[in-house]
Amino acid sequence: MYPLVTLVRILLQSSQFAAWLSLLSLSCLVARAQDDSVGSKHRRVLEDTWEVIELGGSRAGYGRFRETSFKQQGETVRQIDSVTRLRLRRLGQGIEATIRVQMTSNASGEMQNFRTEANLGGAPTVTTGEVNHDRLIITSTQGGRPTSQEIGWGPNDHGFFYERTSLQNKPMVPGETRRFTSLLPIFHQLAETKLTAGKWSETKMLSETRKLLPIQSRTTLHGQQFDATLWMDSDGRILKTDEPTLGQRMIRVSRAEALSAQDAAPPDLIVGTLIPLEGNREGLSASRSATYRVKIKSGTRKSPFPDTLNQTCTPGSEKGSWVLTVAPQRERSTAVDRRAASAGPTAADRQSSRMIQLKDPLIRELAHEVPADATECRLAVELTRKVNTWIEQKDFSAALASAAEVASTRRGDCTEHAVLLAALARARGLPTRVVVGLVYVPAFEAFGYHMWNQIWCDGEWLDFDATRSTGRCGAGHIHIAATPLDDASGLTVFLPVLKVMGGTTIERIEDAGAQAK
Repeated sequence: MYPLVTLVRILLQSSQFAAWLSLLSLSCLVARAQDDSVGSKHRRVLEDTWEVIELGGSRAGYGRFRETSFKQQGETVRQIDSVTRLRLRRLGQGIEATIRVQMTSNASGEMQNFRTEANLGGAPTVTTGEVNHDRLIITSTQGGRPTSQEIGWGPNDHGFFYERTSLQNKPMVPGETRRFTSLLPIFHQLAETKLTAGKWSETKMLSETRKLLPIQSRTTLHGQQFDATLWMDSDGRILKTDEPTLGQRMIRVSRAEALSAQDAAPPDLIVGTLIPLEGNREGLSASRSATYRVKIKSGTRKSPFPDTLNQTCTPGSEKGSWVLTVAPQRERSTAVDRRAASAGPTAADRQSSRMIQLKDPLIRELAHEVPADATECRLAVELTRKVNTWIEQKDFSAALASAAEVASTRRGDCTEHAVLLAALARARGLPTRVVVGLVYVPAFEAFGYHMWNQIWCDGEWLDFDATRSTGRCGAGHIHIAATPLDDASGLTVFLPVLKVMGGTTIERIEDAGAQAK
């Protein structure tokens, strides 16, 4: 889950990094451009720039943005190719991702179509989009399985890169505010962005100081707000982007400087995103319940932790603080009111999707290797154990592989365990969601980002963690959000998680229950 969340956060900083792409080297980009129907000699290069990407002060990769124009059927067409390559580690294991999007627009800058490719260690996902009057038709294909959706498209809706295009067409001035709606990378959904310009100031770059205009950017998607600071020069070019979570930064540099990032030691995402647990750490994994004081740096007034059958969250005495009580239902006595539970399952919790392929032969075979049991709960337990033993290689080679991929490769981390369990459970008629949140890691005495499942059993949602041989979720599992991981909701489940990344503190303030026997 770590690289997935971090990539989402990086791409939300600036629309110039516009989608997840396959593991392509820079030479692949050049080769594809040369293979286009319009040869390079007939193209006019409008922009060709490079950026270096830093996480927590360490170089994590680089980006390239290239815009050209050419004639096609007598009309002027503009094409943008954006590539971002990241090198990351999780507990020492390396992960590489190259992110690419291609977008075509008319002479006025109105998007006509786009194509993205994405590979985070599993099968590549190809997404295409085409504007057809008042609709944007989007098709995604992974492992040969296409899925489609449509969203409304109006004259005031813009494609990728609009933040960049808007500033270059008309640079902002101090005190100015600008709002627009544009298509977001990864999610392929429209989001609102507000830009507010400050005052010109001397700004440190990598090796020099420039006089730049700071612009506060706030993007809102599905009720979640994400802030960043853009640094613009007098020509409207974004030369630097700062986002406080994990100390993420992007700076425009020369080609040679950007490519030198490949030689730097990549940052470790797990170590960099752990939240140390303060207070009493003893016996947490075996505790029936626990109460925490959580402080969120953003100072949000809305609880980042929903009330569920397993937990309740109330405002703390300080701004941005919350009191969170966690009591797993199979362990608890009376700690959590059942009325706090969310509604029952929907159709999306039962259906196949791009990530959860119920018709895959191996998925169906694995699901039916588990014999029927007396209760749905016992069946869910046995399916969880099946996933735990089937995934033989517990590693971080993929950020979010599909259930069919996991069934075939038998490898992955928490995300792969969760999508495979969702598929097996649904294949046996049990509605299932994936949950994203935090889990206590005794080896680090800290909380890390995690994914597990909720399965509808005997009339209620029960939690199961297939990374554990017992499948049990304990007082160290903190729920942030749940989703059917269908094609409509997609990866928006990770948006609430981003709000607790960076600057969050967790203190155990009470042991509400006795130690489990």
